Amino acid sequence: MKIAVPVETAEALDSVRAEHFGHAPLFAVAEFEDATIVGGGVYDSVSHDEFGCAGIAEYVASALGADVVVVREISRDARAWLAGHEVEVVRVPDEIG
Repeated sequence: MKIAVPVETAEALDSVRAEHFGHAPLFAVAEFEDATIVGGGVYDSVSHDEFGCAGIAEYVASALGADVVVVREISRDARAWLAGHEVEVVRVPDEIG
């Protein structure tokens, strides 16, 4: 399973989480096997101006291989695209970092 989180900084597990999925400059991805991180990294996002939120959702699911996306905020377009492609979206409240 791969989990993607939109982030502002490229500091692996110490990256600062981005406020909004569609405007994040980077995505931190962790790949898990049996509850153990076995891979991942921090990857550049694609341009919101060029691809829109649904295009970013497609990139995260297709190019980065995410099965789950953990976000604070996400647009309806991106959420719908992810749901239609069996990628789970988990919204986390602000209080949790």
